[in-house]
Amino acid sequence: MKLFYCKLEAGNFGDDLNEWIWDHLLPGWREWDPEVTLVGVGTLINAPNLLPYAERRMVIMGSGVGYGGGTIPALDPKWDVRCLRGPRSAMLLGLPESIGITDPATMLSDLPVFGAEERSAKPIFVPHWESVSLVNWQEACRRCNVEFVDPRGDARHVIGKISRAPLVLAESMHAAIIADTFRVPWIPIRIGRSFLASKWQDFFMSNGIEAEIEPLHEDRIRFPSRIGPISTRKLARKFHCQILNIHAARDLQMALKRPAFLSQDATLNRNKERFQEALDKVRRVYG
Repeated sequence: MKLFYCKLEAGNFGDDLNEWIWDHLLPGWREWDPEVTLVGVGTLINAPNLLPYAERRMVIMGSGVGYGGGTIPALDPKWDVRCLRGPRSAMLLGLPESIGITDPATMLSDLPVFGAEERSAKPIFVPHWESVSLVNWQEACRRCNVEFVDPRGDARHVIGKISRAPLVLAESMHAAIIADTFRVPWIPIRIGRSFLASKWQDFFMSNGIEAEIEPLHEDRIRFPSRIGPISTRKLARKFHCQILNIHAARDLQMALKRPAFLSQDATLNRNKERFQEALDKVRRVYG
């Protein structure tokens, strides 16, 4: 069986965990039918991603709908949609909401590799991978006694940091998902242009969470336009980043005072049970 996921040159732990999580969730999957592609963790369901797989066999396990310019593919009869990240993805694909179970990363807390360890002392901050270069986050976090965790780092290392944290400031959605499954309170924030609120709604809906994701920085700090001469845009971006650096530590400190979230134990356990049932069915059909 093949695997489809987003592989970034810079690295992103929420995507890179695909490289090993399925060995735990579906042992032996690599030796299954080579004509089938497993669509894994990530916001992968859009027309540009999946149209090349038209009339090819796929099994979709916990992926979400989004990106790709908002284009939603028509479901091919050969695509076996076993479960999706949440009800929103199911609705967008015209499928029953019950198929929108949870993100596969929710199952990480059941893996022996992430055994019980003592909580660390400092809250951590995990931005979206594209926001890393906007600010000197190391310095900003040092000034407000928060640990910066680079989402481009080794997936196991990043997940370990999240699992041991007392609190997670998350622009990375998978930082919030993983914090939630390890029962670590989390605070969602948005920073960069690449923040996609709709995929968070999938996560919220599947976990019974009602939350508003507020910007880290004040509304008066606007991102520079992508329109205009390149030299002007580069200068505007440089100036913008300088402003963000000036305010970053203060804004992180203020964000720590916002309400933290955690799904109900019963909701989390029910989602994990339902996802395990979906895994068991996939194993019976393809294993």
